[in-house]
Amino acid sequence: MSHQLLGQEFNLGTGTEVTIGQVTETILRILNKPNLPIRQDPTRLRPANSEVLRLLSDNTKARDLLGWTPTIDLEEGLTRTIAWISDHLDRYRIGTYER
Repeated sequence: MSHQLLGQEFNLGTGTEVTIGQVTETILRILNKPNLPIRQDPTRLRPANSEVLRLLSDNTKARDLLGWTPTIDLEEGLTRTIAWISDHLDRYRIGTYER
């Protein structure tokens, strides 16, 4: 590895735009609960001007400098993450909202 790359930041996302709603729908599908109603708690919403409504990673720098390309799509990544969390629930304070 080149010393010129040390300390640099790289975005390693898929490069595919996705809305928070799409992420939520994907998670519900993975959990086999596609019809589960989604409720919002008004006390947990961010102000309109600060809310992230869409997510898009730009992995151009990683591709160009590292030769990196994503090999796992969002759904597979979420599936693996859900499985890992399910296997490690003891590490979480379920039902606790951390501010």
